[in-house]
Amino acid sequence: MSTRPRFAADGVLRLSVEVALETDREPVLTGRVGEQTYDPFGRVASSDLLLVEEFARLDLSAARSLPAWYEQHGAVRVERSEAFDHDQLLPPRRGEYTPLWSPRLFRDPLRFIAAEQRSVAWHLDALARLSEHLLADGPWDPAWAHPPLDIGRSHATIAGPDGPAADPAWWAEDDASEQTSRAHHRKRTRLRLLAGLGDGPGSLMELQRRLISPYLFGVADYHLRLGWTEADAEPTDMAQRGPLVVQYTRSWATLLTPVYVQILEGLRRISESERGGAFCRECGRPFLVLDARRAYFCNDRERYRNAARLRRQRLGATRSAVEE
Repeated sequence: MSTRPRFAADGVLRLSVEVALETDREPVLTGRVGEQTYDPFGRVASSDLLLVEEFARLDLSAARSLPAWYEQHGAVRVERSEAFDHDQLLPPRRGEYTPLWSPRLFRDPLRFIAAEQRSVAWHLDALARLSEHLLADGPWDPAWAHPPLDIGRSHATIAGPDGPAADPAWWAEDDASEQTSRAHHRKRTRLRLLAGLGDGPGSLMELQRRLISPYLFGVADYHLRLGWTEADAEPTDMAQRGPLVVQYTRSWATLLTPVYVQILEGLRRISESERGGAFCRECGRPFLVLDARRAYFCNDRERYRNAARLRRQRLGATRSAVEE
């Protein structure tokens, strides 16, 4: 069963190295992006989850284990995200400046990682709710189309329960004449993001599309290889070298790009009248549906656990019937 989204092409993700946890003023993960790459669209060996689900369920309270997780799965690299003010990402002490747009170095405060994680989890939840409502006649709550948003410079993340959009008035139309000053940049961004949206499933899908788009333009390194099929053959030997091969690959330095590529695939499936997400029948958490063969459980462990639990229930019912 293929778990590779259509938009993924041949993209790979660079792993992080020399990752450390700093706790001077607030927990911050620092490190650099290494040369080793891996396919971020396969299932994570330790959990049997997709990367988008693995990141959404990452326990950020276990801060000491996060450097190892970064080195195994890649970095968030919040300095690449325009949702946050870059001056908040500067190191706390003079003389420790890390270039914010360095192609290799990164500095990720945990509170910003949490904001990105919250957004990813919300997208998974929205895909599951849309799938249930549109394809299985499930319930619909208009509040699902009005999530709390934290507006940034070019895109938005999902805010906490006390975020600005938790107030219904935040979603109301505003006077467009006030959007001429740079002082109202965030206000203009909010109006542009929410323009024409209602509270139905179609509006939720459109909101997801608008929130996803900025993440798909993440900075990537492109590599072109032009050579012969048989790389070890004499390049002038036409009989041995084989046909000409052109390989054009790209690698990402932030895991947010492949994560949102996976979310995009779920949204595309829903737009094509296919399931794009579901709630696991055992653990209850939302997960991405990329194939009908895995549409009820987020991984095999939960499927086996569900089967064992149902078997115990049947045995218990049988035992009770015999005793009666």
